[in-house]
Amino acid sequence: MKSQSWRSNGQASTDLARLTEEVRELRCKIAELEGQGVGQRSLEPSADECRAIFESVGVGLGLADIQGRILKTNRAFDAMLGYGSGELEGKNIDDVSHPDDIEKTRSNRRQTIGREKPFYRLEKRYLTKGGRTIWAQVTSAPNFGPDGEFLFTMAVVEDITARREAEAALQRSESRLAEAQRVTNTGSWERDLATEKVFWSAQQYQILGCDNNAFKVTNQKFLEFVHPEDVARVQAENDRLATVGGKFVLIFRIIRKDGVERIVCSRGALLNNA
Repeated sequence: MKSQSWRSNGQASTDLARLTEEVRELRCKIAELEGQGVGQRSLEPSADECRAIFESVGVGLGLADIQGRILKTNRAFDAMLGYGSGELEGKNIDDVSHPDDIEKTRSNRRQTIGREKPFYRLEKRYLTKGGRTIWAQVTSAPNFGPDGEFLFTMAVVEDITARREAEAALQRSESRLAEAQRVTNTGSWERDLATEKVFWSAQQYQILGCDNNAFKVTNQKFLEFVHPEDVARVQAENDRLATVGGKFVLIFRIIRKDGVERIVCSRGALLNNA
């Protein structure tokens, strides 16, 4: 039994469209203040200021031409791929992309350059200078001149290797757990007392003679499988755990979906994830 538990694999990401809108709003605000005499300088940053901002941000930034040739990268992007300053310039995006991710990168670039969509975001693999593969989330958008001519694409690149590796490790662990449960005919379940969300493992469904995701799993649904003469005892133990916590070992009868009666032993504990 589990209380207030959750799993998150989320990762903060840079939304280029959102940042663009924020910059636009800030410029409007500055213009408003300047009109009131508060600001006395040009709204447009100088070339030196642009270079300083480009180099100082903590995520990778890269500019590329219409053929995908890299025009400029910042220090964070260079460090991410293990290159020195200026070493990436002149290389093609394909040169540093994992072979399996080249086509999807090209496809997304074609769609944005062709104005089919304003920007794209994808998770892809890069090859570092030392030959290592890393994962990154890329948000990229094209830039056009006042007459609509293509100028360059700008990409924001965030290293998500640690998150992807953690997800892969979790998947391997869950696969091993599922196989162990299948071999031993042991199911598992979790119930969040705060949200009343309930999770059943695949083998839990098998023990009860059900198909995975055949119905919405709830605590009440589980009690429907408990033998009528044992329901009060199982519910009383649930109530005790919710009140005082601790561990439990409970032997009771279930009636499977096919009507077959079985005796099960349930072991668990109340966990506080606060």
